[in-house]
Amino acid sequence: ARTCPLRVFTMAEHVVVLDSGTDTVKAGFAGGGLDEKEPVLTTPSRAHVYPPGTAPAAGTAPGPQSGGVLACPLSRGAVDRWDVLEAIWHYCVFEQLGWIEGEEGGLMITCPLAWSRRDREVAAQIAFEGLNASSAFLADSGVCSLYSVGKVSGFAVDIGHGKIDVAGVSEGALCLAASETCPHNAGPDLEARLRASATPNLPSDEEGLRNLKEMCARCPVNDAEAKALDTGAVSGSTEYKLPDGRVFSVPNAVGMSLGADLYEPSRLGSGCSEADGDSLGRRIARLVLALPPEQRRQVYDNVVVCGGAHDIPGLKARLANDLKQYSPLSLPSSNVPGSGLPSANVPSTSSASASQVLTSLPEYLPRHLLGVSAFMGAAVSAKVSVWGQNQQITKAEYDEQGPRAASLKCGF
Repeated sequence: ARTCPLRVFTMAEHVVVLDSGTDTVKAGFAGGGLDEKEPVLTTPSRAHVYPPGTAPAAGTAPGPQSGGVLACPLSRGAVDRWDVLEAIWHYCVFEQLGWIEGEEGGLMITCPLAWSRRDREVAAQIAFEGLNASSAFLADSGVCSLYSVGKVSGFAVDIGHGKIDVAGVSEGALCLAASETCPHNAGPDLEARLRASATPNLPSDEEGLRNLKEMCARCPVNDAEAKALDTGAVSGSTEYKLPDGRVFSVPNAVGMSLGADLYEPSRLGSGCSEADGDSLGRRIARLVLALPPEQRRQVYDNVVVCGGAHDIPGLKARLANDLKQYSPLSLPSSNVPGSGLPSANVPSTSSASASQVLTSLPEYLPRHLLGVSAFMGAAVSAKVSVWGQNQQITKAEYDEQGPRAASLKCGF
């Protein structure tokens, strides 16, 4: 884990932001993340769990040798083990960020699409009863991701290790009808695809395979490249040097197929439904129709690709091309039957252009922002919009209303 050094905090900064993903949990102080030199605590979303009374003594290394079982609290964005997630949150705020028992501050918790209202109420319960927070607020991850780049309307496409969330946001509010989680084309699925390829001499360890996947994956930028991939016309190979110095050669067709599988999960052959197998472009073009007509244009024309895999070569260009091609906002005469979307071989008359997908950040924003956009947006929102305007759940409100205060105060 990367740790944040202790320092003196103002009252406005004494709020900790917790952004929990399938692979890592990111934590830090509100309002302090837009400077590239400001560290953010990043710790794996894993913890060793021990039977009652068998936890190792202080200073003993955790692991199987001490009777512990490594547990992951989240799977594809959904929480399987709240007790494990609470232990990780406790480690972040008390052991790494310097909270002192009896002098706890506020908590800003981001919530992915997979979290139900009940999940959010459990998170609020942990915040107040488990971590003894003085105040708390729960915010939608997609809303925070857009907020981090100065937008209040648009689609946030969060490509994480365990899933892809496509969140439709209008005027700062999440529209559930225009949002979906894509669980079939996550990091582990692509790693399995790479392992099953005919590529010789792949890394035998999990970390090496993951690093190689992240380095070699690229997405076909248009239909011509996709067709070349499907017909076996992509040739050659590229060597990649892993952080530990090992070098592996991967056929270009294999690397491109990983990006194509990420973009269009139906290629994985995972048995998903037709809608679940939609490419990202077609998925967004379908979801925007769930919005009121007067909101569709401003949401469709602002697409932010974020998350750990946001910078896969070719992905944003492919998405921009498809959003223009499949735009339902100005339909041509020939449509795909029953879908409300233009046919793939008929150009759309929409005015949408490649500029609708955010491809570069303003100079005043740090280069790493899109990789941690939900955390960054939550950190700024907590200081400016929530605690700055007294919108948080107070301890007194929680004592009176219980966990449902999260639903009443945070607008779920």
